[in-house]
Amino acid sequence: MKIPIFKKASIALSVVLGLHITVTASAADSTNWYDRVNLGGDFRLRHEYIDQGQVDSNNQRQRIRARVKMDGKVNDDVKLVFQFATGTFETVSTNQTLDESYTNKHFDLDMAYVDWAATPNTKILAGKVKNTFFVPGGSELLWDADVTPEGLTVNWAGEPNDGHSLFVNLGQYWFEERDAEGAAPHADTLQYSAQLGMNCEMSGNKLVAGLGYHAFSAIKNHAVPTVGGAKGNSVTGGLYDNGFNLAEIFATYDFEVSSRAMQIYANYISNSDPSDENKAYLVGFTLMKLKEKGDWTLGYSYRNVERDAVIGALNDGDFANGETDSRGHRIQMQYQLASSVVGAATYLKGERNVSGYTGATVPEGADYTRAQIDFMFKF
Repeated sequence: MKIPIFKKASIALSVVLGLHITVTASAADSTNWYDRVNLGGDFRLRHEYIDQGQVDSNNQRQRIRARVKMDGKVNDDVKLVFQFATGTFETVSTNQTLDESYTNKHFDLDMAYVDWAATPNTKILAGKVKNTFFVPGGSELLWDADVTPEGLTVNWAGEPNDGHSLFVNLGQYWFEERDAEGAAPHADTLQYSAQLGMNCEMSGNKLVAGLGYHAFSAIKNHAVPTVGGAKGNSVTGGLYDNGFNLAEIFATYDFEVSSRAMQIYANYISNSDPSDENKAYLVGFTLMKLKEKGDWTLGYSYRNVERDAVIGALNDGDFANGETDSRGHRIQMQYQLASSVVGAATYLKGERNVSGYTGATVPEGADYTRAQIDFMFKF
């Protein structure tokens, strides 16, 4: 939203947010910088219960997530985007637990990137970027919703033709930078990603389907990330046993059942490096959509993630303690309490160490249950 009140508070804003945006205006453009800035954000209050079953450990906790997003228009084609969020230097979470005698909470840089509309159909993002790859039904098989990749993204969307259109997403990211002072090998691990998909309009229904490929260089026999760790992947002496070259198939289908909006979706991933424990899939549905007060949604998904199908440090941080080698269910209901206010209840029931991997930290088939009650506010 536009914020004209910044005219009287521009200096204070720079101090509070620790952010300076330089906007170059032509002599013919008399627009002030604060007319080119949009500000938004959200706050989530969560009560969470976790039962680790056979590990004989459970707990309840309250958590908060706060995010402030700001974008500044440099010119008609370029804008700068910054987002600050709570967190504890994690890759897959921006939550903060309410604990430790009321101590202050971390507020970190979550995104910082240039957004350049290079052509009417092409956008280029550079920096710590928003994840703009297509994710069917919010699937978090490959990467958690809180992951903000670091590097370069190119998004291309073709012009519709008879209700059909193509899209291409490309990315090159720095997954792990290793300096030469550590133990060998110290080559940097980079991620190279590509997606090709199609949107199809069919008698009021919509199908989105496509293929993806995600390759990680210099990762086999290299150290797992300091943040996140192995999270279920096969490791020996703190080094990955396998590489990760992930082929992806995805699809969503939107239609109506008795005048009620419904979406079904599927995501499948196969890692070509190991010969076994290398597949993952997720299928699910969502009924209804949130638009105004009183609306509700109901969603369900089932997943099976083999041990080395995806990188554990990046996939869903809530399901099965964020670990691969897991399978199970996710149920969620959301209710629109008011404009920009949503309540949600989520239940995740899974099994860990499904394969009986001897290097796992939990017994084979260990249960993992997580229940969450959320209240979310946006401005």
